[in-house]
Amino acid sequence: MHEERAMIIRMIEEGKITAEQGLALLDALEQSQTQPQSQAAPTLEHNQEEIQDADQEIEQSDHGQAANWTSTFDASRIERMEFSAHEGSIKYETWDEAYTEVKATYKEHNGWSTRALNEWLNKSIIVSHGEEQYIWSIAPWDNQRDRELENELVVTIRVPHEQSFEQFKASTHNGTIKIDKLLSESAEITTHNGTIKLNDVKLEELKSKSTNGAIKLESGVMETAELTTTNGKILVSGTYEGLTCHTINGKIKLFDLIAEEVELHTQNGNIDADAVFEQMECKSQNGAISVQVRRSGETLERAATSNGSMLSELSVETHNGAVNIVYEEGVVGVCGEFVFSRGRARCVLNGETFADMHGDNDTQTIAFRQGDEEYHRVNVTTHNGAIQVETIPVKNLLPS
Repeated sequence: MHEERAMIIRMIEEGKITAEQGLALLDALEQSQTQPQSQAAPTLEHNQEEIQDADQEIEQSDHGQAANWTSTFDASRIERMEFSAHEGSIKYETWDEAYTEVKATYKEHNGWSTRALNEWLNKSIIVSHGEEQYIWSIAPWDNQRDRELENELVVTIRVPHEQSFEQFKASTHNGTIKIDKLLSESAEITTHNGTIKLNDVKLEELKSKSTNGAIKLESGVMETAELTTTNGKILVSGTYEGLTCHTINGKIKLFDLIAEEVELHTQNGNIDADAVFEQMECKSQNGAISVQVRRSGETLERAATSNGSMLSELSVETHNGAVNIVYEEGVVGVCGEFVFSRGRARCVLNGETFADMHGDNDTQTIAFRQGDEEYHRVNVTTHNGAIQVETIPVKNLLPS
């Protein structure tokens, strides 16, 4: 137990796992010393035996030696799952089997013997498996020789199709994360020097952060999603109550998206949003902003059931960049304000011009209104860039 505690503490100190992850492992280690062993809730010691007895296959290929560590178990009562791979990638997917499988695959290209590869594999994996939680991590490398395996680790998690959790976490350093069809109340997905790809995930809450890597979230269904990147782009589709995307040095793109509230912020990047929304805020320090307001051509039909409320509210601000807002042909009730200094500010809806002015370096404000009703509000601020608000036939809009 002393060696295990020391290993976990070292991983925290070296930043291989977070303090929260380390405390969870230490707590599980402590519980494993006091809880009786059982098939439903195996202790850490029991899992160490499983590691030694796990199905390990060594196979020779054109890419060098490979070792597989595999563990299978019933996860039907698991509420919390957590995976941390410091140097490697994580994959999560569903399958037709009734049990859960966790498989770690290692490959190397520098002449390691199969014995050395197995020894490294067995001593490096740390598993805490209780009745309601499963925590998997891998110890950091000890020396330069160990680092020869860098980026050669892939952890694959396969669960039954309807398996769901209260909490799911996955983190990598120098590796990608790919998750398909995750069902959970909450999820935290983080990478450093790696991309994140999420597809068809259904959650109440998602927090995802990437440094030096993109985040791609497709066909998501959730209450709230918070996505943050540094030096990476963000791409999102799906249905959300609240969506927040922040990136530095990267673009943000929304497609096939339905949301109540959307907040998009980027520094040094463009924003391209194609969405149905109630409220949206777009801010870019140095970048163009383009928004297509979907279903705006159905304004009268939607207004009949809206109880007089605003159908869409859009706020756009950029310091250096052009702004283009597109409503669907037939839209009614568009109103708003332009604040600009340089460039042309123009609003043409259904062939009728409501604003058209050129900037002269002084800050100018134009208010405009399409008809007596107010269904769509748009406020745009730019210092160095043109503003264009227009309508386009739905059939001419690019597919989402």
